Order: sequence, then structure tokens, then C-alpha cells
Amino acid sequence: IEEVPIYPWNVPEKIWERVHIDLAGPVNGSMWLVGIDALSKWAEVDSLKTVPSRYRCFFVCIQLRAWFSRYGLPNEIVTANGPQFVSNEIENFFKRHAINHIKTTLYHPKSNGLVERLIRTLKKRYYSTKKEVGDGRGR
Repeated sequence: IEEVPIYPWNVPEKIWERVHIDLAGPVNGSMWLVGIDALSKWAEVDSLKTVPSRYRCFFVCIQLRAWFSRYGLPNEIVTANGPQFVSNEIENFFKRHAINHIKTTLYHPKSNGLVERLIRTLKKRYYSTKKEVGDGRGR
């Protein structure tokens, strides 16, 4: 099987022009919404611990609104092609805000490597901290 070449992303001209987002987990019973700005590498992480899976797309919209209120609207958002990012709610949300939604190939983490590397780093630090601190029960 011949591999399809991977092309690098263009470098954005301004901060928060292109944002890469994904869901990570489960990690200790919760999912994380993770986003990273393509230029500054500024990261945002929010826990979905108490959000049932059927409501995740609504939570994603709520969290993105919070991020946008702090940093402004991006021109592009890059996501995996998973169900939480291709729902009608998400697609309508992006259209209402004139955001170009770029969907990467499902099960191909390299295509959204910026956020995937961040997730790997977050998980590594989370588990190493948990190991150092313990489970909180004095063990």
C-alpha cells in the first residue's frame, strides 16, 4: 500500500488565525477538550468529566464560545473527522461564526499533529504527577 504524502500546514500570519482542537481521553474517567493556536502554540484544556457523551457537542460549542470571547474568532478550526466534530450543532456553530472547518482524516493522528503532540504531553504529565502525588488517599 502506497502512503499518501503529508504536507505541512502553512504558518498563520496572526495569532488565533488557525486553531487545532480534539478530544482526549478518557483520562481518569474524563475527556478533555484540547485546543492549540497554530502560531503562538497557546493551549486551552477543559475537562468534560461531568458531561455525558450525548451532550459533548453542546459542551464543545459552549467551551469554544468561552475561548472565542477571550481570543476572538479564528479563521479556521482543524478537527478530526469524529462524530463530536461533524454534528449539525458544531457545523452550524462554525457557519454562524464564519469559521472554516477543516476536518482531518479519521484515525490518522499525524494530520492534526499539533494537537496530538499536545495531548501526548498532557497525558504524560498528568500520569507522572498522579504517580508522584498518589491517589490522594495517603498511599
